[in-house]
Amino acid sequence: MDPEVAPPKARFGWGTHFLVGRWSTEGLTHSMIQDLLRTDYGLKVSSGTIDGMLRRSAEPFAPVHAEIAKLVRQGKSVHVDWTGWRVDGVNHHLWDFLAPAERAALFMVARSAGHTVPEQVLGKRRRDRVLVCDGGTAFNTLSGRKQRCWVHLLRHARRGLERWETVSDAPDWRGLRVLEKIARGVLTAAKLPVGPEREAEGRRLRAHLGRWLRVEREGEAAQALQKFLTKHSEELWWWAEGEVAAQNNPAEQGLRPHIAKKRKLSWGSRTVGGAARFAELASVAQTAKMRGLVLGEIGIRLLGGQTNPLGLGTGPPR
Repeated sequence: MDPEVAPPKARFGWGTHFLVGRWSTEGLTHSMIQDLLRTDYGLKVSSGTIDGMLRRSAEPFAPVHAEIAKLVRQGKSVHVDWTGWRVDGVNHHLWDFLAPAERAALFMVARSAGHTVPEQVLGKRRRDRVLVCDGGTAFNTLSGRKQRCWVHLLRHARRGLERWETVSDAPDWRGLRVLEKIARGVLTAAKLPVGPEREAEGRRLRAHLGRWLRVEREGEAAQALQKFLTKHSEELWWWAEGEVAAQNNPAEQGLRPHIAKKRKLSWGSRTVGGAARFAELASVAQTAKMRGLVLGEIGIRLLGGQTNPLGLGTGPPR
C-alpha cells in the first residue's frame, strides 16, 4: 500500500502516522512532535490530532504485538526489568521483557511492580527457561531458574568503597575488592563461547566466591552483599552452563530511552489507553530494531498484506 494513502477520517497518510508513532517510542512528547511537524514539514496540528495519529498508527500492529508476546514467552533466556512510570499522575511501572535469541522485546505498563506481572507475561514455570534479572525482591518468589545480574553486584561492591576518603578506610575493603575481582571475572568468563573453558571458569569462580562467603564480613556493604549472595547462591551460575548472559544490560538499555526522554519530559502517559498504545508501539519498534528494521517499514508491510512483516522466526528477516 502507498504510504501516502490516508486512513479513514485522517488528514495525513500512513507514512506520517508511522513516523509520529516512531517519534513517540523514541521519547518525544506531544508538544515536541507538534514542533517537529511545524518546523520541518510545515504542518500545524493540535495535540488531539497527535493523539488520533498515535491511536491509528498502533491499530495495524495488534497481530504483530501478539506474536511478539508469544516469542517472548517461548524464550529460553528472558531479560526482565522495570522502572517507574506515571499514568495520569498515578504511579505505575514500565516493564521490559527481552528475549535475545528470539530477537523480541515486549513492553508493558502495569500498576504492579510485583511478581504477578512477569507471571502474567511469561506464564507458568518452564525448566528450560532462565530469567535474567537484578536483585529486586519482585523476582524472589518467582519459580524456575533465575540468573542474577553480576553487573549490579559489581556496582554494589564499588559503592561500598566510594563513601570513604580513601579505599582502605572502608570497612572490609579487602573483601569488597576481592568481590569486585570475582564479579569482573564472571563478566569476562561469560563472554567465552559455550563449552568446557566457560564451564571450568564458572567452577573456579564459584569456588572462589564460596571461600569469600565463609569469611565473616565487616561493614554494612560487605555484610549486605554476603547475605544476598548466600540467599541466592543457586541463582548466580546459570551463565556457565549455556547461552545465558551474566548481566541484565539488554533490559536496562531497552528502558533507558524511555527513562531519559519520555519519563523525564512528560512523566509518562496521560491515559490508560495511551499507556497501552505506547507499550505496543515500543514493543514493535524495539523488536524491529533488533531485526535491523524500523517501525514505518513494518507498518507498510502490514498494510500491504504481508503476514510475517518482521520475519518472525529463528532466521534473519528477508
